[in-house]
Amino acid sequence: MLLLTVLVFKVTVPSVASYAAATRSGLTVENVTPVTQSGKEGFRVAYTLTTLEGETESGAMVLLNSTNMLHVANLRLPASGNVNLNDATAAAPYADTLKVLDSFAVYEGQNVSVSQ
Repeated sequence: MLLLTVLVFKVTVPSVASYAAATRSGLTVENVTPVTQSGKEGFRVAYTLTTLEGETESGAMVLLNSTNMLHVANLRLPASGNVNLNDATAAAPYADTLKVLDSFAVYEGQNVSVSQ
């Protein structure tokens, strides 16, 4: 099962690792890697997460900066165990799934509104 969340909010986070750790109780940041996607600078955060049932899941977030905004794509791999998704060797079984994060892009100036 693949979960993808995309959020857009104003940049107020002092550091990427502390933002990621604060998104969910039980989340442990494995490492942070700088990335450039769609011409935007940002970071990819690999993490593990302990669920309420005590299971370990792996995940990765891509955080891209744009003008006064931070765009976040969060990918979780339920029942995946402890896999560092920023390590190419460890993440090899999930290479196709991780293409979702690799394709995450920011297109500014599209004037698309989101209804809630």
